[in-house]
Amino acid sequence: MRKDELFLLHSVLYYVFEYLRRRDQLTEEDIRAYQEFDVKPGHLHKTKLQHKCAVFLLAYLISKAISNDLPKAEGLRQRLRKLLDDLFEELRRRGEEVNVEPP
Repeated sequence: MRKDELFLLHSVLYYVFEYLRRRDQLTEEDIRAYQEFDVKPGHLHKTKLQHKCAVFLLAYLISKAISNDLPKAEGLRQRLRKLLDDLFEELRRRGEEVNVEPP
């Protein structure tokens, strides 16, 4: 995926995240995890891998929020968590500090 496509996907998922936040479907822990990661859609200076991690973090948090209403989303959430853990590990291997653990 090209970086500009990744920015677009990040923006879309961010709007879904904000929608769920306004409807109180996200926990404070979920909101804090994304805020502490500190890679937002408009942060063009961040690396492609950082945006990829943010996309997977948002996807994970969204799937976590909707898994109560959609039981089949639980399997997706578990797969996203594994992929997210792998991406965070890649960031650490590159020497970048990852100061957040997904809830």
